[in-house]
Amino acid sequence: MTGTVKLIKTTLPGSWKEFEVNIFSQSLLSAGAACVSHSSVVSMYNWDGKVASENEWALEVKVSAMLIDKIVEQISESHPYDIPQILIGDYTTSKGYFDWVENCFHDK
Repeated sequence: MTGTVKLIKTTLPGSWKEFEVNIFSQSLLSAGAACVSHSSVVSMYNWDGKVASENEWALEVKVSAMLIDKIVEQISESHPYDIPQILIGDYTTSKGYFDWVENCFHDK
């Protein structure tokens, strides 16, 4: 048996120190996210008619569907970018992982 959880992807400035990323991540966990993973990446993108390349932190946030709006609001309100990347997807998971994510929601 399986379940479905939400996965939010966002990025943070590469100039941030890891402890700053951890503080941002902790705010998402406090709002009800089950897990936040982060890693250093290089992003290339179009901005103001030019191609830019920046070091960034990539975040993956696992969350119950019941809390998706709350987590997106938390990201939007505390994100330093004018237009933060907020990608949301549905992922089929094992029953055990789904139950764990849902239990994190019920703990909030």
